[in-house]
Amino acid sequence: MANVIIYPQGNGSNLDPHVVFESASKTMQFNVKDQSLVLSSSTISSGATIGPNNIILTGASVTSGGVYVGPTQWIDSTGVWVGPTTNLKGAQGAQGSQGQTGPTGPQGAQGAQGFPGISGATGAQGAQGSQGAISTVSGATGAQGSQSTISGATGSQGSVQGAQGAFGAQGLKGAQGANASVADVGAQGAQGIKGASGTQ
Repeated sequence: MANVIIYPQGNGSNLDPHVVFESASKTMQFNVKDQSLVLSSSTISSGATIGPNNIILTGASVTSGGVYVGPTQWIDSTGVWVGPTTNLKGAQGAQGSQGQTGPTGPQGAQGAQGFPGISGATGAQGAQGSQGAISTVSGATGAQGSQSTISGATGSQGSVQGAQGAFGAQGLKGAQGANASVADVGAQGAQGIKGASGTQ
């Protein structure tokens, strides 16, 4: 069973803070040095060192000035190869011709539905349909119209006179009238003028 042991103040001959990862047959250790972290194992005492200015692996190092293998610089700070050129891999060859088109892959899943399109123009008006059947249901009676304020013209006099009607039946005899009253005697008249004398 693997164990992880932390020694924050060192242990035994190793006075640096370190972490030990160990199993039944293998051990790996991180040692905290002054501004660097050193990785070691049971077979390599200093396999890798990570510092603020460089990274050093066993036999090689990467610094701000380039990449070194042992004392020899291979790449400068601009990334240009400055190391030995013997037995190096040649320059990259020209690009080969395009290969054959591979078989068509399976159809992908259906995409999401797109936005609705713009409405098309209104089509031409269709032909008039045939006349519908006559309804057997009478419509409701309309409201009574208002009384006209204009009198109709008087009709012309008829030209045919009607026939004379038949005589009516004799009426009943009237009642007896009242007797007349006796008139008052008038006043005596004035004396007449004396006549002339006759001849002898």
